[in-house]
This record gives sequence, C-alpha cells and structure tokens, in this order.
Amino acid sequence: MKYFKWVHILLIELLVNFMAFYYTDVFVYNQTYIGNVLGHPFYLCLWTISSVFGLYYYSKIIFDSCKLPYHSFLHALIHIGMTISIVFPYQDGLKNWTNNLHVWIAGICIIGFIIEWIYIFSKYYFIYQKECFIFLMILMISLFIMLVLDHITSICEIFFTYGMNIFLFIWANKKKNPL
Repeated sequence: MKYFKWVHILLIELLVNFMAFYYTDVFVYNQTYIGNVLGHPFYLCLWTISSVFGLYYYSKIIFDSCKLPYHSFLHALIHIGMTISIVFPYQDGLKNWTNNLHVWIAGICIIGFIIEWIYIFSKYYFIYQKECFIFLMILMISLFIMLVLDHITSICEIFFTYGMNIFLFIWANKKKNPL
C-alpha cells in the first residue's frame, strides 16, 4: 500500500484532475458538467473515486497514527455520501428534485468532512497549529475561487480535492506525530 499511495497522489490524482482542463473550461463548468452533459461519466466516476479515496484514506491514517478521536462510521458515511452524490446526475431538463438531491448530498458530505476536521483542530489546535493553518488556507482559497467565479467550478473542485489530498498525504507520511 506504501507505493500505491505515491502512485495515487503523484500520478492518478494529478492525471485525473488535469483531464478536466482538456474536457472543458474549468473556470466556467464543474466536474458534473463534464460527466453528465459532455458525456464522460467514466471520467466523473474516476475523479470522484480517486478524490474521495484520498480524503478518506489519508484522513484515516492521520486519525489512527495521531490517536485522534473520530467516529469511524460517520467518517465512512461522509465519504460514501460524496461518492454516491454522482449517481444523481445534475442536468438541465431533469426534474428539479434530482438536481437538488445531487447538490444537497455532495454539499452536506463536504461540509461534514470540513466539520470533522474543524472539530479535531478545535480540540488539538495548539498541537496542530501549522496543519490547521494549511487546512484553513485550502478551504479559504477554495471558497474565494467559488465566490469570484460565482458558482462551484471544476477549478474550485480540483483545488479543494487535490489540495486537501496533497496536504493530508504529506501529513500522513510524517515520521513523528506528537500525540
């Protein structure tokens, strides 16, 4: 699994995220647009699974190695929800409730992931100040991109997921953990 982590973060995640630049204008459209409207559902599925795998797996390594308290069922449920959200396509012409279901499931699960980490940082801020700062910077830059572009775009989704995955990967591979 050691080498797979490196292949995942440096090859799979990088290639899958840069494919979005080939498919569409990442500053206008989002990943769901690529998968559903442009007809690349395999890409959307690959991007989702790769991104969610990193967010789940690297977080779990950190929680376990640092002996941080977390709810394993809730952690798994959040990431399963992120993955399941792509099953409900967001497309013009579909009933409004299916579009809303996709957005609500994805949004609630991403917020759950963020709250999970904010809870950890609130309890262990003085130990993990640097990590908290990096986490919040990735989050704030993602929100800034979203606000400037007026909606969630591929560049926002890529920055958040790949940025978070790199951050979590580096932290998970540290030799020493203070707790």
